[in-house]
Amino acid sequence: MTNWVRKQFRVVGRVQGVGFRYFTQRQATRLGMVGFVRNLSNGDVEIDVAGSVSDMQTFLVLIQKGPSGARVQEVTEQILPVQNLSESFEIRHF
Repeated sequence: MTNWVRKQFRVVGRVQGVGFRYFTQRQATRLGMVGFVRNLSNGDVEIDVAGSVSDMQTFLVLIQKGPSGARVQEVTEQILPVQNLSESFEIRHF
């Protein structure tokens, strides 16, 4: 986990009810990243994810597009401390 970064993304747009969380989990798992994704009550999706710098760049490109039914309008990000990491990437519910 040397050279890892952890970020929290907030994804705005048509991102609920279109398989966005499952898409996110597949991509993060494929890249060997850990963390979680969850729907927020305001219609946004929150992602807390950790991985290598290069994988994080790839992941960001993927979530900016999302699955075919999604319409991503905006992705904001915040850097978080690389600590208390999960062992996998999971979908969380409210």
